[in-house]
Amino acid sequence: MHHLYILWQNNQVLRFILVGGLNTAFGYGLYVFLIWSGMHYAPAVFFSTVAGVLFNYFTSSNLVFRKNRCFRLHRFILTYVFVYLINIVTIKIILCFGINAYIAGFIAIFPVTLITFYLQKKWVFQ
Repeated sequence: MHHLYILWQNNQVLRFILVGGLNTAFGYGLYVFLIWSGMHYAPAVFFSTVAGVLFNYFTSSNLVFRKNRCFRLHRFILTYVFVYLINIVTIKIILCFGINAYIAGFIAIFPVTLITFYLQKKWVFQ
């Protein structure tokens, strides 16, 4: 157990992945619920992203980057505006291959996660 604690303390990428998993489950769960409710994928991504941004900010700032500074919230929000646009474009491209919106949203998680980590590390919480 002590080794897991040390791994958690010293590995920012691991913390990002674990906290991101929680945040992603929340965001994707909301996205699926909104699609299931009949909403188009673009507003479903928008609402699930907006709903998760504040929760994501506080979990990422406190647990991943260890910098709880509310003055960086605007950078965090701008990052998610950019990530939202990338997410929409990625899903649109995937839909062109005949893949349904549920799977397209899931596939888009992976490139969007990499871009999000980079922007948070280098621009939001540097």
